[in-house]
Amino acid sequence: ANHGQFLLRAPAAPPLLAQKLPTLVVAISHKHNRLPIPYRKGETVSCLSWGSFKNLLPQLIADTVAELPHHQRHLVTEAQVEAVVRAQMVSRDVGFVSTIKRLMPDLHARFNSEMEKRIGILCLTEAPDDLLMWAHYACSHEGFAIEFDPEALFFHQRRTKKDELRHLRPVHYSNIRPSLTFDKADMKALLTKSEHWAYEREWRMMVDLSDASTVLNFGGKSFHLFAFPTSSIKSVILGSRMPKETRQEILSLIRGSADLEHITCYQASIDENFFRVNINPAEGPVQ
Repeated sequence: ANHGQFLLRAPAAPPLLAQKLPTLVVAISHKHNRLPIPYRKGETVSCLSWGSFKNLLPQLIADTVAELPHHQRHLVTEAQVEAVVRAQMVSRDVGFVSTIKRLMPDLHARFNSEMEKRIGILCLTEAPDDLLMWAHYACSHEGFAIEFDPEALFFHQRRTKKDELRHLRPVHYSNIRPSLTFDKADMKALLTKSEHWAYEREWRMMVDLSDASTVLNFGGKSFHLFAFPTSSIKSVILGSRMPKETRQEILSLIRGSADLEHITCYQASIDENFFRVNINPAEGPVQ
């Protein structure tokens, strides 16, 4: 797509057109799969998929005029609407900038909604001995952690060099919120978190939810499950507070399966002198 820019400063649109202008912008976001999200860069406003925006504009204008009340429809022609809208696009009208800024939350909300429907994120950490990670993500040390081999083919499934999905990347931590422009299909915003979360040392892999092996539905929510080869698992770390019965079940499952016998089992324990988690080889079926 072409990524054009339009500067804003022109005579104010007639009240009727000014009222319908936000409808046009929102309509585009609803009718085109790749959202042409406008965004501010200094005194300039840019728009994603600008070429598609221009192609859609005539039909969107026709639809908007057709939706006007009958007593207003005869007051304006499609040509007049298009002329005013295009004039706004190449102008420096502060009013239009304000319109775009007001629309941004709705456009971002729609974008996020579409992303949630289409994109899933696998979140991993390189800090298996972090106290907070065990407290937050392993049921307060009662759960377990799986160590994956980052070199496994499962984590290297890019279909093209520009593919944003199906490969591992580190999360970037910053005090500045990322821009949600997603220009050129860039998903860096999905790889950026506040520096408050830096202790997680997180890596992420985005996947297309339509590639899920199984989809389960519970409580009105869909859970997309992805099959992965057991060979991609290197070890399992059992939580320091894991119930003995659960520990026995997991160790028996791993040690009794030919597909899992390559997996090393470790036992986590809370250090008595330092605020950290110690990880040592698991000994016997039950400690």
